[in-house]
Amino acid sequence: MNIIRIEEIMKEKNIGVTELASIMGVNRQTIYYYIKQDDKNSISQLQKIADALSVCLSELISHQEPDNSITCPNCGKKFIMEDSHIPDHANIRGKEYYK
Repeated sequence: MNIIRIEEIMKEKNIGVTELASIMGVNRQTIYYYIKQDDKNSISQLQKIADALSVCLSELISHQEPDNSITCPNCGKKFIMEDSHIPDHANIRGKEYYK
């Protein structure tokens, strides 16, 4: 899963929404929209944001497993836990088998 780090990088660089909007030539609401859209932004839009923040695109996009993901220790298949429900899988006997 990709996590777009717009807000995190803004905090690291001490850049506020108003300043980023000014750099990009857009209004503040547009910046909030980009942040809310997260990984739904196009690559070209993410590149513009990365350029405005003076970071490379790969730094803006973080590849992370969601907090509610588990990996089967036997086959390596990844699962997303939904509402503490353990998905059906041949190797699943209980959550204690997962790391």
